[in-house]
Amino acid sequence: MQHRCINWRLPTVGGLLPWEFERGEEKINIRPNNSLILNTASTGIQAVLDSMGIFYTLEDAVMPYINDGRLLRLLEEWCPPFPGFYLYYPSRNHRSQAFSLFLEEVRYQKI
Repeated sequence: MQHRCINWRLPTVGGLLPWEFERGEEKINIRPNNSLILNTASTGIQAVLDSMGIFYTLEDAVMPYINDGRLLRLLEEWCPPFPGFYLYYPSRNHRSQAFSLFLEEVRYQKI
């Protein structure tokens, strides 16, 4: 809570994104004191790269910067692996051909 934290405002969350951590059975949600509030993850990542503070985001978004040493993970023991995204779509029978082809391509793949 004493760090310069960068947060992002998500309309789907109804405000600022809470930072969610868990270790074993223990779960913690915090709303840090923010020195900078942004609207997109990409601007948050750029702010971290510019040494403006720390940022809570999906690991996939920052993995290239972790791999090349420009960013470090914090509280790694409190951040369990993310199982991935799920795609939800209407069960209607009248799908466009493009959407049907897309579904067939990604249905059983790990992306």
